[in-house]
Amino acid sequence: NDGYHVLITDTDSHRVLKVYSPTKENVWQYGETRVMGSSEGRLGHPRSAVQTPDKTILITDQYSGRVIEVDEYQQILWSFGGWDSGMNPLNAPYYAMKTKEGNVLITDWSNHYIIEVNPNGEIVWQYGTLKNPGSAPHQLMYPERAVRLDNGHTLVVDTRNHRILE
Repeated sequence: NDGYHVLITDTDSHRVLKVYSPTKENVWQYGETRVMGSSEGRLGHPRSAVQTPDKTILITDQYSGRVIEVDEYQQILWSFGGWDSGMNPLNAPYYAMKTKEGNVLITDWSNHYIIEVNPNGEIVWQYGTLKNPGSAPHQLMYPERAVRLDNGHTLVVDTRNHRILE
């Protein structure tokens, strides 16, 4: 982030905006305003947008059950999940971030888990039990965000359990 641009996830309008904060001008948009979809250039209820160190943008597209990485020209460079891909490991992704290793850490709210996916689309780490919410060890209940810390640990906001885990 350059300190001048802000990413805004406009969930109900199915778009992500990049706004130049000094003038409040919209300088970039992904998704067609108020048009829901999962084809290229469209989003279905995006939950988060994060700029990566490579200046691309990771978008969690909740209703489409996918995470996409797009460039400044709105081209999809990488994607994971999606209902069009057949068996979808994502149900309601809420947040995604790139790790130092170049993997993507994905928080899936209604699957009740956090997964780490490598660039080839392979799940290399998981916390939480797929579709099995709870408060026991290795269980989550509607997590909203997971962040990989500099020390390699993962911080998880486990919403319905009213706790933060590391």
